[in-house]
Amino acid sequence: CIENKDFDLLEYISIAVREMSEGELLQAEKARSFNVNEDLYLEIIRKKTATLMATCCAIGAKSVNADKKTVKKLFLFGELIGITFQIRDDLFDYSENNIGKPIGIDIKEKKMTLPLIHVINNVCLKDRKWILNTIKKHNKNKTKVKELISFVKEKGGVEYAKKVMLNYKSKALKMIVEFPKNDFRKSLEFMLDYVIERKY
Repeated sequence: CIENKDFDLLEYISIAVREMSEGELLQAEKARSFNVNEDLYLEIIRKKTATLMATCCAIGAKSVNADKKTVKKLFLFGELIGITFQIRDDLFDYSENNIGKPIGIDIKEKKMTLPLIHVINNVCLKDRKWILNTIKKHNKNKTKVKELISFVKEKGGVEYAKKVMLNYKSKALKMIVEFPKNDFRKSLEFMLDYVIERKY
């Protein structure tokens, strides 16, 4: 960017680096207290994951001299894809399929993901204490982690996360509905479908 004097592109990259760093720090800070609600979770993944995808989409548009409105729209589209991507990634923790990633790894790493957050905030105090105790003290115990995964599924955490994920997909599609129906728009739609349907 510097060699080609593409300072506007460099600005996008700089913002992405800052946002991703802030997201990592925010997650690290809140992970110690396990005090994460859905709004905070979405803010963390927006900064950590979605900002990178948003920046890539915006830079792609900017590099072919798209107008400011289009660049902004594609930035927001990328942000929505990033949030969708991360929620899908969270759901793999509760999958029964062989995806190349250990099941329950987020729980083992004490990460507060959307299915877990939803259940924690919608169960009685006794169950909430049991969940937090399992994450804090028994996160390496395979049996207890498996029990927690089953509990989250039973209480609707996975279904809720899927619903939120599909809602973000719908928002992303609305962002590009005004674009011409061509191969470029199809590529964006394909990318969004891939994010939802990917198996790992």
